[in-house]
Amino acid sequence: MIFNQEISALYKDDYKIALKAINIISDRLNIKLPEDEAGFIALHLHAAFENSGVSVTMKNTRLVSELVRNIENMIDRKIETDSIDYLRLITHLKFAIDRIERGMPISNELLLQIKRKFKKAYKIATNVAKLIGNSLDKDVPEDEIGYLAIHIQRLINDE
Repeated sequence: MIFNQEISALYKDDYKIALKAINIISDRLNIKLPEDEAGFIALHLHAAFENSGVSVTMKNTRLVSELVRNIENMIDRKIETDSIDYLRLITHLKFAIDRIERGMPISNELLLQIKRKFKKAYKIATNVAKLIGNSLDKDVPEDEIGYLAIHIQRLINDE
């Protein structure tokens, strides 16, 4: 599965349970399932725990994966998936998407400083916000863009 890394990072506990389920299936039924199946199982578990549909969880996970790829293209480098900055980025994207979908804006008192100090990161964050807005058919608040710019700036600093 192309975004299995995002699933394992976003839904760490669900993914661990899913890996155990694959081992149990293998032991009891003598069926060898690929590790990618753990991603699908984790999505189902997460959706059940959150009392939401698998399609919503899958859509949002795909969106996070797409956003990461776009950010990589815009900063012109691959983001190491085992880095703390990657985990922070995808976690922020996950919660930002949730806030935007629910119409729960956040306040960013540092927005003016972020826009002034992190111009490149803010421009990239604005482009990412357009992708999010188009996908969710919702406007992305400027305060949210500011927080995303901070995560992108960390990635730029790691170059």
